Amino acid sequence: LCILAVRAVMVQLGFFLHMQQALDISGFTLTRPLAFTMGFMLLFSVVIALFKDIPDVKGDTQAGVKTFSVRHGVANIYWVCIGLLLAAYGAGVVFGLTSPVGWSRLPVALGHLGFAALLWERPKQVNTS
Repeated sequence: LCILAVRAVMVQLGFFLHMQQALDISGFTLTRPLAFTMGFMLLFSVVIALFKDIPDVKGDTQAGVKTFSVRHGVANIYWVCIGLLLAAYGAGVVFGLTSPVGWSRLPVALGHLGFAALLWERPKQVNTS
């Protein structure tokens, strides 16, 4: 929980506030890009937390440690992580297409769509057993 807060909120907020100070902008407003970035990184951080337990399933099972991966199975957790990442990239596509900055709509949406397409194909090659 702590690492999620740091990665998703504090790091993003720290960079944002640092840039505001560097540009001599006073006051704080939660901007659309900042909110998106924090939400995206929250999903990404959850995926990191879940993925990091997968390689330890054998040892955790032997030691009686009931991690999420042990309780629900490696394949299930793997595909939940892929689903969360696809949801994050899908949100990126929507974020890009609805941007008030016209020139950035297509590049942002296509970039996220491209990463989602790669993510859709590559996991099928992974053996989760």
